[in-house]
Amino acid sequence: MSGPFPPPHRGPAPSPWGPPPAPSPTTSVRWVGIGGAAVVVLVAGTFLPWVRSGRVSRNSYELAGVGVRRLDAGPWIEGALQAWPFLGPLWAVVVVLMVLRRRRSAAVASLVLAVPTGLVALCGVVLAVRFDAPTIGGVWPGPAVTLVGAVGCAVAGVALLRRPTATETGAGSPVAPPGPPRPR
Repeated sequence: MSGPFPPPHRGPAPSPWGPPPAPSPTTSVRWVGIGGAAVVVLVAGTFLPWVRSGRVSRNSYELAGVGVRRLDAGPWIEGALQAWPFLGPLWAVVVVLMVLRRRRSAAVASLVLAVPTGLVALCGVVLAVRFDAPTIGGVWPGPAVTLVGAVGCAVAGVALLRRPTATETGAGSPVAPPGPPRPR
């Protein structure tokens, strides 16, 4: 007869002060997949229209090029505009780190890249909503998609940083501690 209660626990109770449980490989793989999809969304958003002038729409890279040529901005803004075309290759490095199972490094790099990219995209969304005119103005799909991708990358990065690695839990140690004998 099975009741509503689970079967009694066999063996010693886990200590609340002991090491954390071993990470589930499927959970880590899930967050890596979410992070990879977020990178694709983010980079795709940079190629969508960000601004419209008459009948011409420009993506973020064209907009950054115009900003470098036309704006007399401070060194920080000029440096950011000049670095913007390298966004795709930098996110490719994050994907390569994920493929090489360097999840902590990929998570840190993801956070370092997602925060400024998300801020630029958020500014793009605000400007698109504020200056939505028929002939000249911002276009919201590019910055909005980029912002969604940046938030996804940041969430996946934080989730991967919070997951204990196999070496932190003792699962990756070369000599496993002796456990209870297995029944034959």
